[in-house]
Amino acid sequence: MANDNNLLIPADYVYIFSPPGQLGQLDAIVQQAKALQASAEAQNKLIMTLQTQISLPKAQNVTYTAENVALDKHTNWFLPTQPQQRPCFVCHYYGHRFENCPNIHSNAYNRCIRCWKHEHTLQNCQLPKEQIVRPPFKNNFLYPNELLNHVF
Repeated sequence: MANDNNLLIPADYVYIFSPPGQLGQLDAIVQQAKALQASAEAQNKLIMTLQTQISLPKAQNVTYTAENVALDKHTNWFLPTQPQQRPCFVCHYYGHRFENCPNIHSNAYNRCIRCWKHEHTLQNCQLPKEQIVRPPFKNNFLYPNELLNHVF
């Protein structure tokens, strides 16, 4: 059997029906089943090892917009990208929207985007519009203009 990750999983039971008088063949079938199970378990271990140990080569000069968030021309960029022609209204980078902004902590998605609290939404936020609360960015976040000043 295979699960969602295309990994073989061991079966708890194997039912083998053998016609009467063919028990010798049954032993051979049981041995084949055991060999297949051992092979599947070995393949699963190899796949798990490869998934945890293989890493792709890393670029030498990676620029980050926040901790562990690379500047990327498809998802986190200075200029408009297809299909995102408008910047994210939270971090001001292009290539994504607030709903999937890589520069804020994932627990910020269900908060009011004015005060960043959980108890309400933007529509009923009591914080005055002119009062600014910094979004819950990941560590070392730099707005695009700050990053440009930092790099150049």
